[in-house]
Amino acid sequence: MYDTDVKFVNVTDLPGSMISFGVVLDATLIIYDEDRYHNDDSESDPQWFMISCRGNLDKRLSDMEITGIEEYCGRTRKDGRLSDSLVPVICRDDLERVADDFLKKYYPEARLQPMWVDPSKLAKHMGPAVISHTISENAEFGRTLMCQAIQQTHL
Repeated sequence: MYDTDVKFVNVTDLPGSMISFGVVLDATLIIYDEDRYHNDDSESDPQWFMISCRGNLDKRLSDMEITGIEEYCGRTRKDGRLSDSLVPVICRDDLERVADDFLKKYYPEARLQPMWVDPSKLAKHMGPAVISHTISENAEFGRTLMCQAIQQTHL
């Protein structure tokens, strides 16, 4: 295997803190053609693989195990896809539905008429604490940090 690139990840919740996930990997394989007299022939072959795994989030995936490796075919795509940076992938056709579901859950008044979404009010509906900080003494603006109770998570 010469080079690899994570394309995206599928994640599925399991009971408790367990998750199963599949990592779609683009791998370049180099195949050497050697025999007794020649050893300089080689071919490279890009191939996509799905590496299936599972683990416990409470254990920070220290118990992660690989449950299977197979050739990836785009027809096996699932919901819950994440990019290589673990950001949810939303298909263009699903953007309106996802946005509407989000507003329905966290900011229902914005579904009644177009309006500016107040980030502090949105954060309050979502549950994280809102803490404002000044970026510098001379700055006339601040930043809003959304965080779960830091004391509980010990981040």
